[in-house]
Amino acid sequence: MLVTDKHAFRGHLASFALDRLWRLYVETWRIAVPMLDRAGISSDESLDADTMTSVGAKPVSSCR
Repeated sequence: MLVTDKHAFRGHLASFALDRLWRLYVETWRIAVPMLDRAGISSDESLDADTMTSVGAKPVSSCR
């Protein structure tokens, strides 16, 4: 049985989850934007793929 009560393990797991979160956001953005454009759905024109990628690439510590 795997015990996840150790502080070090939980810290590592949280770091991993936060790292995956922004990566999934960027991947979703890259896939969704062309689909939205083809469907005629528009968003804020100031939000382009480069802007969103750079926002997603910021370390979590700088967002707090």
